[in-house]
Amino acid sequence: MAGGHLSENDQYWSSSEIYNTETQEWREGPTLPHTIYASSSVQYDNTFLLVGGRNYSYQYLDTIYQYNQTSETWILRPERLSTPKGFMAAVLAGPPVAACG
Repeated sequence: MAGGHLSENDQYWSSSEIYNTETQEWREGPTLPHTIYASSSVQYDNTFLLVGGRNYSYQYLDTIYQYNQTSETWILRPERLSTPKGFMAAVLAGPPVAACG
């Protein structure tokens, strides 16, 4: 789980939490580079990607961040969405990731 927005009081988050399926426990993950909400995540190569979303200025994002398990950081990937998107689904469709919505 990464980022978020609570509309009742206009709060935004850049925090992340990671779920361990073996211990069935959540733990605090690394902070995102900036606030992001309405993004989608997808498992990718033994890690996961955070795709698109919106920032605190309500701008849609074309960014893709990858969680690095070794350094416990979010890495901005060089690839971009062809159109900034939020509130969409992302799926692994062979080697590429498809973001729909």
